[in-house]
Amino acid sequence: MESSDTAPPFRALTGPNTTLAYKTPAKAFDLVARLYSGYKSTDSMIVLSFGYDDRDWAQAQMKELHPKSTYQWITFTACATRPTCWGGGVFTDDKANSLLVLTTEVLDDNHTSGTLEAHEYLHAIQQNQMRRATVWPETSEWPPSWYREGQATFAQNAAIYYQSFDLYLKNRRYTSEELIKDSTITSAWIQEFFVVDQPQSWFGKYKSWRQYDLGARMVEVLTAIKGPKSTMEIWRLVGAGLTFNAAFEKVYEISFDKALPIISKAIALDLGRS
Repeated sequence: MESSDTAPPFRALTGPNTTLAYKTPAKAFDLVARLYSGYKSTDSMIVLSFGYDDRDWAQAQMKELHPKSTYQWITFTACATRPTCWGGGVFTDDKANSLLVLTTEVLDDNHTSGTLEAHEYLHAIQQNQMRRATVWPETSEWPPSWYREGQATFAQNAAIYYQSFDLYLKNRRYTSEELIKDSTITSAWIQEFFVVDQPQSWFGKYKSWRQYDLGARMVEVLTAIKGPKSTMEIWRLVGAGLTFNAAFEKVYEISFDKALPIISKAIALDLGRS
């Protein structure tokens, strides 16, 4: 990564009983900023970090800072139990104040390497391109969920494991083991998966992690074609009022519908499928 971009400063709020699992979040943020040079997060960001014993404290902080947000997400989803207190998220209000939330309870590779921080900071950059408050569930005015999570999953590996392609591939494999092992995921299956305007039934049909690992493969292909910044330009254009399909065609000079069979085949071949 040749860029010297850095992430804007942030204010840290850490739970009174919490020890950071990854001690230098600013380093992870800077690596993502370098990868997507020219596309910034908001200048007003708070990083809220907590473990299970501080989850009620964290929910109270989020409610105070972002009263219109789905702050109940902290105890319902991000940190529902001690063994599953492993979530993260980014929330932006109508004044462009961003809250980046990190759990620290589970000490696995994702929580000690900086990949969680990189993943969530990528979401902060995405949201800043949209120039509006976060909504949940997201509407059709936003890029599809597999693009949102796929780009963040690609970025966490590409940014943190930038030292060598082999290291990147090793960690890509670690985050997509189920995708690699599932022989039913063929080119046709992949093509059917990538729906732009996702109905509610789509979310019940597919495992949620496919939005992350398979979405990352889509973003990886687009990055190989035109560089990482092209994939963030999609967000800027959608934030300016274009549909996802119109933004895709403007950036890649081919319609999404025409590109999809080609990309699906490339992903399938990389997985060793037809």
